[in-house]
Amino acid sequence: MTRIQTPSIALSAQHVQKRYGQYQALLDASLDVRAGEIMALLGPNGAGKTTLIKILVTLISKDAGKVEILGHDLDRDPESIRHLIGYVGQDTERSAYARLTVWENLNFFGALRGMTAHEIRSQVDKLATFFDFNGQMDKQFVTLSGGQKQTVVIMRALLHDPPLVCLDEPTKGLDPLIARRIRAFLKRFVREQGKSLLLTSEGCTRHAPVRRVGERRPATGDHRAHPGARTSALQPGKGSGLDFVRRRRRAAWR
Repeated sequence: MTRIQTPSIALSAQHVQKRYGQYQALLDASLDVRAGEIMALLGPNGAGKTTLIKILVTLISKDAGKVEILGHDLDRDPESIRHLIGYVGQDTERSAYARLTVWENLNFFGALRGMTAHEIRSQVDKLATFFDFNGQMDKQFVTLSGGQKQTVVIMRALLHDPPLVCLDEPTKGLDPLIARRIRAFLKRFVREQGKSLLLTSEGCTRHAPVRRVGERRPATGDHRAHPGARTSALQPGKGSGLDFVRRRRRAAWR
């Protein structure tokens, strides 16, 4: 049997489907994320972005399809995949302990990952410097601004140094200037650390945080996203209106 995975592919999802009762959340969605690139899933609410992300990070199961992440099959080896992925969901407030400081939160979650005290300290120092966050490390999470909280959650996702990071609308609801700064940090992180990044965004709006560069559209009505497609012409509400925008490390990201 031919393997989906190649050395240049960090993630490959083929013909993924998910249904909730009578509602088809995902219908035959396919995509690949190459090593060292940023891939954005664009689409309106209900398009299936969060459903797909949660399947990829093993939070929910798929009904059909095949997923491989860095050579590991999602159905056969989900535990290994959990160690290879960093995940940022939309519920920032519940992604860290309110009364703990930033350092205490990161130390706790690093220990849960099985990291040693030295590994935690080294990685926290690196991330705090990278995100220009050293001055906030002793503050309680509850006292931080929205942008600062989101930065902490992103740092938590990067703490165990995963090669693939999945972010579900990481700048949603943030001040435009703060959102732009977070995107700049993430773009720099991918470029300098050689990571792969998959993110979601309501990119159909004129304020989309990614710019459509090098798009290629399959024929409208095909109802699926093809591997390698920059943008797919899928119908909203059918699992659905997902667009895929790929950009290389050197590509501009607003």
